[in-house]
Amino acid sequence: MAQAEIVATETRHRSQRARLTLARQDVTLADGRRVVFRPICPADTDGVQAFFAALSPRSRHRRFHFGMNTLPDTVLRSLTEVDQHHHVALIALADGDAGGDKPVVVAEARYVLLNECCDAEFAIAVADDWQGNGPGRHLASTAR
Repeated sequence: MAQAEIVATETRHRSQRARLTLARQDVTLADGRRVVFRPICPADTDGVQAFFAALSPRSRHRRFHFGMNTLPDTVLRSLTEVDQHHHVALIALADGDAGGDKPVVVAEARYVLLNECCDAEFAIAVADDWQGNGPGRHLASTAR
């Protein structure tokens, strides 16, 4: 498979930026389940909506700081239509429950640069059944 590239900004010194190239990564987690980590794209809207709907109210509140059951279209677009430079977003995908089902989103992480130098907002969410097994830790270390 062709390498998916993300151009991310990392501050080394206040005036110097490094460009990082991140590829799709197939990873086996601590509990033996396999996950694919890759950049998010607009085609992921259905998967992100399903991921959000499956989160417990507590996990939804931890991620978005307010309660809602579904993501409005404008929010969904802002989460999936990112430039992968100022707004970098990665997802973790696992095989569907019935083997042949399409992959399901089990975690997502993102950061949005607030300025060209060093400030960013970071957010991460992990499906309740996947918490504590490493997808969030992997996304956080990849996104930084």
